[in-house]
Amino acid sequence: FAMIMATPCFSKLPHEPAGSQLMQFVSSGGIDKERLAIEAIGYLGTPDWSFELINKVKNNDGYDWEKLSPYLFATFFRIAVKATSQDAFSNAFYYIKTFYKRAESEKFRRLWTKQWYRMEIIFSNFKPVAADIIMSDWLKHEDSFFRELGLKALGWMRLNRAVKVIKKIALSGKETEGIIRQCADSLSIIDSVDSANALKAIYDVTEKASELYSHIALHMAMALGRLSNRGIIEQIYPI
Repeated sequence: FAMIMATPCFSKLPHEPAGSQLMQFVSSGGIDKERLAIEAIGYLGTPDWSFELINKVKNNDGYDWEKLSPYLFATFFRIAVKATSQDAFSNAFYYIKTFYKRAESEKFRRLWTKQWYRMEIIFSNFKPVAADIIMSDWLKHEDSFFRELGLKALGWMRLNRAVKVIKKIALSGKETEGIIRQCADSLSIIDSVDSANALKAIYDVTEKASELYSHIALHMAMALGRLSNRGIIEQIYPI
């Protein structure tokens, strides 16, 4: 709760002197102070401080990457929210991948799992320009962790033009059950006739009597339930 409340507080701070003070904390030599300063810079959300942050961490051999990279990873997600061009978003994503590689471990994944509740807010604030990078890069990443992030982002961005891409992934026959579940989750959030049709297509090819089948059925029902036109509902799933 405290971290949720911190978001509007930090975003309203004047960039000076807050940014300068936070940058001093980043290289303070104390792990807790460094972590909090890194997170605060993300909430502050200004590109200028993000570039200075990169320079700081690049030139500091004393960093405990295992402990700090998950927070740097999350901070650059918040910085990506501010991106208004593909170049700016690609640059933020480059550092997101960099910090993930620095601390890729089960410990990282456990820590990041605890932060999922924040991601809905972050993803829903991505600019439309982020969608093309997500679909061309994130969803094709070799690591399923990034493909899942991409699917979550497209869902919470509520982009109907992403439906075809998500449907294709779910029906490819190459993905894990976890990715297919996330496809269903994202389609149900996008909440359109197209997404309901896509969920029906995935439902029709899913093995019956499986947990995945039940998961798809639930999300298809959720998507159909939000459509107001009964005629369209009956076209998708004849009664």
